[in-house]
Amino acid sequence: MKKIIFLLFAGVILFSCNNKNDDFNGMPDTRTEGAAGTDIYVKSVKRGSAEWKAMSGEEKTRVSQIKEQALPKLTDEQLAFACINYPEGLYFGAVNNERAFIASLIKKFNGFGELMKRQYGVKALIKFYKDLFFDVKRLQNTGEFDNFSSPQVLQYVELLLSDPSMMNLMDAEDLKVLEDAAWDKYKTKRDNPDIYGLGNARGTLLLIAAIHLKTGNGFNQKERDYLTKAVDTGHFPYERDDTEEIYSILRK
Repeated sequence: MKKIIFLLFAGVILFSCNNKNDDFNGMPDTRTEGAAGTDIYVKSVKRGSAEWKAMSGEEKTRVSQIKEQALPKLTDEQLAFACINYPEGLYFGAVNNERAFIASLIKKFNGFGELMKRQYGVKALIKFYKDLFFDVKRLQNTGEFDNFSSPQVLQYVELLLSDPSMMNLMDAEDLKVLEDAAWDKYKTKRDNPDIYGLGNARGTLLLIAAIHLKTGNGFNQKERDYLTKAVDTGHFPYERDDTEEIYSILRK
């Protein structure tokens, strides 16, 4: 079995500013290269480690927060990376209502609050998604995903971007850029079904559906009700296996 290395969710991410010891409460940290050439500091408490597992849910949320004094010093790109890197993000696969789960993450992580109040914050998140690159040759040669474009990470970012609180901050240009990027990702997933699978491809269609509902695409009432239910719950009903029909609705 190929070994898939998930760099993105390797640990609890916090950022260091002028005084590293203050920001990290004296805990050791490691400097590493983040998205878009951004240097970040990775806290030593790793998701899945014994220390992490011993923490309560409240403790995990607390140690995952960015220090308040660091928040205003971070670039939009750093904040977008922190939101995508939120340690509990990949837990979406273990819940019944993915939409409610994502909404709860956005409320409890202060990185989201900071990102969403900035003029270009959501644009930075869209750009991060757009720039995710899937290197087939690298995966074949090393078993690793490049640029964090693993199936789970892509689906998590798509759930974030399709959240109403995010979409309400997007203008017409943002939605167009996001839709174009989503169709590109959908093509990648359809071209690599052995890696992404049908469920992950539906995650991209879910994002596109949210965009179309936001822009007022001309669906009939039955189509609108169906897509609205899918967006509200975070997934298309699994009893409907005809992805091509969903595709045809969105391509109208």
